Amino acid sequence: MLQSKRTELYIKISALTVFAVLIFFVLIDLYRFRVCFKAAKNIPPFSQTVLMRFSLYGSGSDTVSAVFYLYNSENKELAAVERSWKGASLAIDFVGARFSGKTVYFPRFIYGYFSELFPVRSSRKGTRLSRYYMQNKNCLLYDFKGYEKDFFRLARYALRLDMFGLSQRISGALYNTHRTLSLAACEPGKTYIIKTDSNGGLEVLAE
Repeated sequence: MLQSKRTELYIKISALTVFAVLIFFVLIDLYRFRVCFKAAKNIPPFSQTVLMRFSLYGSGSDTVSAVFYLYNSENKELAAVERSWKGASLAIDFVGARFSGKTVYFPRFIYGYFSELFPVRSSRKGTRLSRYYMQNKNCLLYDFKGYEKDFFRLARYALRLDMFGLSQRISGALYNTHRTLSLAACEPGKTYIIKTDSNGGLEVLAE
């Protein structure tokens, strides 16, 4: 009887602990959501910002090789990614934060896929890009003096993960946008750039 009561008590304590942890993370997510309105209002409008430059080397029977360069808004190179990906073509996932009439995009993954009809994204097999520009509570992509904290808050919201390790698109879906740029039409040997602006424009252009 005593053992049964102890077991019941442990179950109740465990349930309350789990509930408290869930509430804690919900409150954190709510706070990070709310501060994005002010952050987006603060940041200056921008246009024709080159986030990436890349060149495809070519493809084999089941791989595509390329080099990608990440840049900040001042055209300073942040990182270079040179390797091969499994697939017939490449694509880049972007996530964005849409608040106060502005949309800011952040490159998330480069990955390979085999079919244009079924370009299945696999973030676990792709190359994660945020590690190159999210450092020490700073988003290095957008180098606007005095607005570093604002861009970090927007990036943190756009890149946040759910319990499955995927980009969060359920909570605040109206404010969290997602774009996939297919590079299937890009020709090997040519150099391309990816430009964005604060109105939500995102495009691939040949140099």
